[in-house]
Amino acid sequence: MRRWLKRAAFAVGWGACTGLFSLLWKQSWEEAVSFGVSMGLIVLAVWGVQDYVDRNPRRPKG
Repeated sequence: MRRWLKRAAFAVGWGACTGLFSLLWKQSWEEAVSFGVSMGLIVLAVWGVQDYVDRNPRRPKG
């Protein structure tokens, strides 16, 4: 639980940073917020897939 809270906090921070950088590239506020939220969700999804793969190792056939 604590690990996911840290990950969520990092994802929010990462999303805010990418949204800010997106805004600096002369995009509108709506596009910047949308991009930041998308980047945060992608980070969480990648970590979720990594956890799933770590918990379910492939077993050799045979």
